[in-house]
Parts: sequence; structure tokens; C-alpha cells
Amino acid sequence: MLPNRGTKMTPVSAETMRRLDSTASQNGISGLWLMENAGTAIAAKARDLLERTGGKKVAVFCGKGNNGGDGFVAARDLRGRGFHVDLFLSCERREVKNEAAVNLKAYTDSGGIITEIESGAHAEKKCRASKASLIIDALLGTGFSGEVGGIIKSLIESINAAGIPVLSVDVPSGLDATTGGTNPVAVKARWTVSFGLPKKGFYINKGPEHTGELEVINIGFPEGLLTDALRYEEKICAK
Repeated sequence: MLPNRGTKMTPVSAETMRRLDSTASQNGISGLWLMENAGTAIAAKARDLLERTGGKKVAVFCGKGNNGGDGFVAARDLRGRGFHVDLFLSCERREVKNEAAVNLKAYTDSGGIITEIESGAHAEKKCRASKASLIIDALLGTGFSGEVGGIIKSLIESINAAGIPVLSVDVPSGLDATTGGTNPVAVKARWTVSFGLPKKGFYINKGPEHTGELEVINIGFPEGLLTDALRYEEKICAK
């Protein structure tokens, strides 16, 4: 996938991104195809970062939603290219549904192993034991808002405390994509690869200190749908 070049890169809200995803589905664009493109883009970025340092170990932290699905694709791609991948799941495997479940199965069918995180202490131990050169954060995506709690909060705290560079998938987990707020925690990424259009939260409030170096990738949205999304953003901003 290539960085967006044809569409003016105006930051948008999470609401606009939800509408873009819905419109893409209504236009017959496969969610599985978009997820595959997103995950392979993340894997390509990870390979570039690892090749600079000679690192071969990656820790991938996945949630149960589509953001986690992108992480499963990236993990499968990296593992297939000879990297050592530790994949940590923030829930029980049975909780992963739809397109994300398809890609979790594809990862395990390829020989990949998952570790279901049981507690905050378990998260801390596994994060440090991975001895990874890079963490891929695929816990929470653009659709998240509200308060981070439970195992996700523990995982974010463990990731931030690990001292390992972090690449976030679409948005740093815990960061509100619209407001740039954190309630109470968010991943502090060194790099974020975001999809379709940049999010408002990257640039305001606590967004800049959590987003790191930003790259925006078009994972297969037609230019017309991106333009329509920007028009919708203008309308909701004018209200």
C-alpha cells in the first residue's frame, strides 16, 4: 500500500471513519481485503524498522476487534518472513469474532502460537520475557472511546513500561481518535501507521505525545469515498 497522495490530508473524527468503513462495505469493498491490506502495511513498516537495527523478534499485542485483526495479519506476514513473533491476546480466543476471527485462525493455521493474557502481572512478565526489538500495538482502534480499564489498561501500562519501541496500528491504543484524550492511559508509540485519513486526535490534547511519527496509508478506499468522507467531516464540523 502507498501513502495517500491524491486526497487532501484533512484530519477527521472517529464518526467520519466509521461512516467511511460503512460506506465501503455498502459499495462491496470486502472488510477482509481491507484488513489484509492494513496488516501487510503494518508488517512492511515493522520489517523496515527491524532491518535498521538487525532485530528479529516482535511482540504483537492484539485486542478482539478489527484492530486486533490487523495485528493478526501483520503477525502472520512477519512470521512467514522468518521473524520470531510472540502474539499476546487481551481476551479468550473465543471472544474474537468476524473478520478478526478469520485472521486469527489463519495465523494459528500457519503455525503461529497465541498467548492469552490472564492478568496485569502476567502481561508485565510476558512483555519483558519477549525480549522483542519492536512491539506492535493492535489492542484498540479508532472506534474506541471512554475509559480504559481491566486487562487492556494493564497491557498498555506494561507496553509503556517495557522500554521497547512501539509501532501502533491505526491509532495508539487508548487514545481518543477524535479528542486526543486519554482516560486514563494510552500507548506511547514511536510510530503510528494510520489508515484512510489522519485522525483529529493525533494533533490535539495528548495526541502528539502518544502518536509519534505518523504515516497515513490508503489500504484500498477509492478516492471518491475518501472525498465523500471529508465532505461529511465538514458538515458535522459546521453544526
